[in-house]
Amino acid sequence: MIWEKQNGFPGEGKNWKVEVHCQEKIEEWFLDYFCGVEIKMKEGEGSILKGEFQDISGVFGFILKLRDATIDFLSLEVKKSVGQDKNY
Repeated sequence: MIWEKQNGFPGEGKNWKVEVHCQEKIEEWFLDYFCGVEIKMKEGEGSILKGEFQDISGVFGFILKLRDATIDFLSLEVKKSVGQDKNY
């Protein structure tokens, strides 16, 4: 039996968006550690990390990496994409 979602098969595309506002400035070498996550510097102090993940386990893995790197964050926003635009 194959289980289907409304917009395709489970795991297709990147369905979870994460945005983290950090207290400290994150250096560029962290990009290797946080594969596929975008880092933006805020004016003054702090950084914003943005990324997309295929499933909730990827989101939790990212949060654990933040913890392991002892990065303090001010806010964490996780959103599930309901539908994705497909160009056919």
